[in-house]
Amino acid sequence: LLDVMWTDKRNWLYQPIDSPELKEKWVLIRNSYDRLDKMNTFLKEQEFSPLVLKTYLDLGSSYGWFVSKMAQAGFESYGLEQDYIAKTLGMQIYNLKQRQIINSNLELFLKETSDTYDIVSFLSVLHHFEISPHSTRPEQVIRMIDKLTNKVLFFETGQSHEKAFGKKLLK
Repeated sequence: LLDVMWTDKRNWLYQPIDSPELKEKWVLIRNSYDRLDKMNTFLKEQEFSPLVLKTYLDLGSSYGWFVSKMAQAGFESYGLEQDYIAKTLGMQIYNLKQRQIINSNLELFLKETSDTYDIVSFLSVLHHFEISPHSTRPEQVIRMIDKLTNKVLFFETGQSHEKAFGKKLLK
């Protein structure tokens, strides 16, 4: 867990891990439950069950918690994660299969894939394209994601407690 790309050797969890060893000394920095609840509520209100919309992709899936939860709900679920360590952890923690997590750079994947998915989530990633010198602008990233999204796109730019990005995003 300390070797996951975005945590900088800090005792941070990007997604929930049900483990008594982690409860006291590790901090969950992303509230995944609130976002999953909102996603599930929307899908239920729209009557988008796994019988209607079959496939789900989480871009920037980290350990794969959302992939796991959507698979439990009955969707054919996949994630895209560039950090091989996070991908490997997800396979161990959430029992994900290797085929469920695509290990690739987001920009490269979006430019090369012709696959489409009924539901796509893109959570707490877009701000990296605004504050980093990527070759792709945030608007272009959203357009590319739109092309692989058949019906529903869930995205947000980050959570309000992430003060490290606040000043960089207020230009």
